[in-house]
Amino acid sequence: IALNLLKGMAFRGDTLYVGRIIGQLYRVNVATGAATLVSTSTGINFSGLAFNPVTGQLWASVRAPNANPDRIYKISLQDGTPTLVGATGVGPVNDIIFDGRGRLFGIAGTGTTVNSFIRIDTTTGAGTVIGSMGFASLQALAARPDSFLTAVSEPTTNSAPHVFSLEQNYPNPFNPTTE
Repeated sequence: IALNLLKGMAFRGDTLYVGRIIGQLYRVNVATGAATLVSTSTGINFSGLAFNPVTGQLWASVRAPNANPDRIYKISLQDGTPTLVGATGVGPVNDIIFDGRGRLFGIAGTGTTVNSFIRIDTTTGAGTVIGSMGFASLQALAARPDSFLTAVSEPTTNSAPHVFSLEQNYPNPFNPTTE
């Protein structure tokens, strides 16, 4: 791709969308590498781009030198117009990614500060810290949308045990018999 200052990219089928830190959005043909300008200026400095696999909507986080580096936007594929979703409240968001269910995640933090893995509410843009990434200066996330797993399952009720066994009793020093 014959473009510089790229910061944020996302695939939609065989088409790659890339954002430049100066606010331009391009559509790139992966087979030829030809880049088509979608918007000369979106008014935001791109940091991360991700497609919601449920809605097909392009989303963006903005670069830290921007006046509000914790903002999350939806981006029009027709003309690159950004629509503010909201602020995460957890600091600059370096990159974003959706899981297969349409849940939005990101990495937040700058400089030597250890980055945080966050979940972002897609209706308000509010961020919730999930935990530490363990490293500083992380700039990008990448994963297959179907690679996220649910870590917590709902408790089941009224289920029969799978295995039953009767183990040897432990002697009771105060009572020599067991019932």
